[in-house]
Formats: sequence, C-alpha cells, structure tokens
Amino acid sequence: MINLIIKFPKFGIISVPIITYLIFFKLFNDFFPKLPEPYFVFIIISQSCFSIFQSWTFIRNLPNYLDVEISDTVTLLLSLFTVLTKAIPFKLPLVIDIFFVVLIITLNVLSIFLKLKYKRNRKEANGLFIGQLLSEEVDYTSLLKCYAIGGNKYKDKIMDNERFLRKINSVEDKNIK
Repeated sequence: MINLIIKFPKFGIISVPIITYLIFFKLFNDFFPKLPEPYFVFIIISQSCFSIFQSWTFIRNLPNYLDVEISDTVTLLLSLFTVLTKAIPFKLPLVIDIFFVVLIITLNVLSIFLKLKYKRNRKEANGLFIGQLLSEEVDYTSLLKCYAIGGNKYKDKIMDNERFLRKINSVEDKNIK
C-alpha cells in the first residue's frame, strides 16, 4: 500500500482518510458494538481530527511541486463527495453517512492547508528569484532551491532568463565531466 501511495501521491490524498476511517470504524465496532447514535458525533469529531492530522502529515512531506496537483485533486474529490451525498435519492446507512462527513471535513481542511502552503512557497520562491535577479553573481543552489520551492512556474522563469541559463549550463557541464 505504501509503495502505491508513493508512486501515485494523488491516490494517497484519498487513501489516508479512508484507511483512518476503516481503522476507527473497526475499533469502535469491536469495543462499542451497541453504541447509541448520539455518540456518533464524538466518533465523527475524533475521526475527523485524526484523519486531518494523518493527511496533514502526508501532505507536509510531499514535494512542493506536487502542491498544485494535489490541491486540484482535493477540490475535485471534495466536489464529487459533496454532490454524492446530495444526489443519492435513498437513505444511506449511518456508517456511510459518517464516512462522507469525515471525508468532506478532512478534504475541506486539507484544501485550506494546501492553499496556505502554496501561498507561502510562492512567496519564498519569489524572494529567492528576485534575490538572484538583483545579485551580480548567480548562485546555482539558490536557483535549484527556487525551483524546488516554486515548482514549474519558477522553473519556467529561471529557464527564460539567459543569465540563469548560462550558469545552469556551466555548472551542469562541470558535473558531467
């Protein structure tokens, strides 16, 4: 499972809350088989908190260039699950309703987190990029860091600058030889 998540990080964003939900569901069913319905609010809150924490840890460790792709996936999944909960004409079992609520809460929080992370990364990458533009000597490691933090947008900006391109070519030619 871990290898699948590593190869397909978009799959990970949905598998983490699902796995968390299944674990909590199994634990609550084993320990509290006849739990009254009012306690399901507690279950929803605890599952959501744990699921958000797990997903946040997953996203925090992803490379920065995947933020936009993951954010788009989260938005798509959020829309899909919200529509599913409203479009289903028959009453679902309470367990499935809880699952959808937990998933929607988790995806909403992750969407906010991804937007904040994306904004912070762009600001940092922009600072690095402008710093290199204004400096007399181009630093190759700063360009790499700018690309790693800013993603493809800053890669394109770096590659469009002739001075940066010369520095990259000279460093990479030295590394090849």
